[in-house]
Amino acid sequence: MNRLYTPILALLLIVSLSILSINSPVVLAQEINFDLSYSDPASDVTWVYENGTTEMMSEPKDVNIKWLRSELEPNDGTIKLTIELSSPGVIRTDNVTAYQFNIYTTEGNATHFIVNYSDGTCKLRTNTSATFINESVEYSISGLRLDCFVNQSELGNITYYNIDATAETKEYENETIGWVLKKDFGWEVAGAPGSTPDDELDEEEGGIFDPNSNLCIVGIILAILLTVVIIIIIVAKRRY
Repeated sequence: MNRLYTPILALLLIVSLSILSINSPVVLAQEINFDLSYSDPASDVTWVYENGTTEMMSEPKDVNIKWLRSELEPNDGTIKLTIELSSPGVIRTDNVTAYQFNIYTTEGNATHFIVNYSDGTCKLRTNTSATFINESVEYSISGLRLDCFVNQSELGNITYYNIDATAETKEYENETIGWVLKKDFGWEVAGAPGSTPDDELDEEEGGIFDPNSNLCIVGIILAILLTVVIIIIIVAKRRY
């Protein structure tokens, strides 16, 4: 009878572990995707007045980000970063206007890279250093669109990838209002720079009894192998 109990107990153990895994999600890390496209769902330029108060406005168009894009050009390992403004508008090239991309290459976003364009110069540095990695990043401007081209090799070991952007300018309104800082943001989740809830992890629901789950296939294979091994051991013991 002990020989009969052995395979039964083994199968019961497998079933018990399987039941525990029914609602356990299988978390799979996705491949890094350099091709991103984030749209701005609203016209939400922030005006910051000299007295410190803020107001949400639809103007000026020159810093109202409509689209934020990233594309990998595999031929030369270059990442093309794009800010496209809402129309009507134009990319400004004066020294009081700046367009900035933030590039996140590790999870947690504690440190990241910054590509800044202002006054005819595009530069690359990290957020923890004032020293530029590259002071002459290639760029092109076409009306509403700014493209900056960063060599992937300059970003070091990339284990995670996401981007966000800001555009800001300082303008003198009138004697009553004075100077106003006008700023807009572009990212996937408003209020959370560098956020990417859908790209970070892919959760596959279900456990061993879910036929679409990898765990189901692995569980079946292990159960069959364990059962075969136990049968072989029992048969061998009976012979000898």
